[in-house]
Amino acid sequence: MDTKYQLTFEDFMALQKDSLKRTEHHKARYNITTIALAMMVFLFGFIVLHIILPMSLYFYSLYLNSENIFKLIVVCLAIIPVILLRPFIGKYYDFVTLRKLKSAYKNDTRWPRDVTLQLDETGVHVSSSFKSGIKKTDVPWDSIKVVGEDDGHFFLYYETNEAIIVPKFISSLTESENIAFYDLIEQRLNNDFKNAEQGILFMRHGKHVLCEKPFASNVDEVKLMLETAREHDVVLLEALRNLFMPNFQILRQALPRVGPVRRVILNKSQYSSRYDLYKRGDN
Repeated sequence: MDTKYQLTFEDFMALQKDSLKRTEHHKARYNITTIALAMMVFLFGFIVLHIILPMSLYFYSLYLNSENIFKLIVVCLAIIPVILLRPFIGKYYDFVTLRKLKSAYKNDTRWPRDVTLQLDETGVHVSSSFKSGIKKTDVPWDSIKVVGEDDGHFFLYYETNEAIIVPKFISSLTESENIAFYDLIEQRLNNDFKNAEQGILFMRHGKHVLCEKPFASNVDEVKLMLETAREHDVVLLEALRNLFMPNFQILRQALPRVGPVRRVILNKSQYSSRYDLYKRGDN
């Protein structure tokens, strides 16, 4: 299947925004920036409270009589702004980084560019034309490591920092052709379940998520789900949790009678609904 479309600078920036969540470089800088900002907010709150609170007669007397308790109260109160500003602190790195990238690439002559995309049995073939020349990229299906997406794009990552940008809606195609194109990509990438996508969507809206199997399609999606759960302070659980099943509780109660446990072998057996067919040779 062949199609043509135009990639704009906004499409490129959408890819940069998606890559912030995936590259180890950005993850490390995000963590450092978030911790540094949280510490700055805490120190600022601590200093301000240390100055303001003694102006109150109650806290002034507390400061004179029990300085350690006063400092403990100040520390606890200084933590409150950090908790309240946590969502904004987490978004600061993304905002600043994208602003820098946008400023650095605003005069880039590679955008907009005309793209010809071909999907076949072997993979994805892309031909991009811009002022300085034509760039051709051929990526086998099994070389696509991660599939990112937002409301308007697929990002087919074949290297850590390299991805093919595919719009979800292409203006040169009819609605039925766009649906067929979308389905073809989904089918080829075995991306027919959206547990990770839907779970992340709910967690970003502050909802706890109990996720059925399969939990996600790859390790990177799992990492992103866990990071989203931590960022939004919600619970993320896989549906099969032996920890809360009655037999697990029975085992826990029986452990004191067993003695030191040095090795455990667990086996789950179930009579298959296909076993009778197997015995009859209908397999």
